[in-house]
Amino acid sequence: MARDFMTYERELYNYLLKNEDKKPLDFIIQETNKLKKILDIVSQKTDEDIRNEVMEGFTDKLNIPDEKDINYLVKTGKTRFEGTIQHLKDELKFLEIKKRELGVGSIVETEELDLSNSTAVEKIIAYNELGIIEHIRNNAEFGISNNALSKALSLLCGERPQTLRPSLNRLSDKDTDHKDHPYHTTKTVERVKYSLIKLGFKLKN
Repeated sequence: MARDFMTYERELYNYLLKNEDKKPLDFIIQETNKLKKILDIVSQKTDEDIRNEVMEGFTDKLNIPDEKDINYLVKTGKTRFEGTIQHLKDELKFLEIKKRELGVGSIVETEELDLSNSTAVEKIIAYNELGIIEHIRNNAEFGISNNALSKALSLLCGERPQTLRPSLNRLSDKDTDHKDHPYHTTKTVERVKYSLIKLGFKLKN
């Protein structure tokens, strides 16, 4: 059985209390990496490894059980390890759920964005996730075209309006399959979200 919500919240609270510069995502990453290392070790256990561990428990050679009892103990040990493996997998699933509640995809595939060298598409994603694009639209007295919006964002990020415009034209589309849609590449989206969450932002999606 994976850790319950209260246990998770308590462990997270203690972690943040001891590490004031850290965020919930840092705790999830730490716990995920720790569990994966343990899972990797346990998963590599062979029947021979389990048998050797059983035999090591009998230091007195005069009291070594017969082969039938040894096989039973090996089977019991194997069942115990299988239970441990399932428990670790359940723990990882729980952390995956908590991570997705923060708006981040797979930890394994996610890398932090180089904020000093982000692309125009990454900037559009960031502005959208932070609500900046929506804020600009809502504060335009008579509405704002994508052409005007691209010029406004150009002032913020230094990208040319014509570079930003293709992504802005597709941003409102629910279908992200088009190559010009800023959310077309999942890995790019996750990298931007991950970086913003690491900075302490709570994203809208």
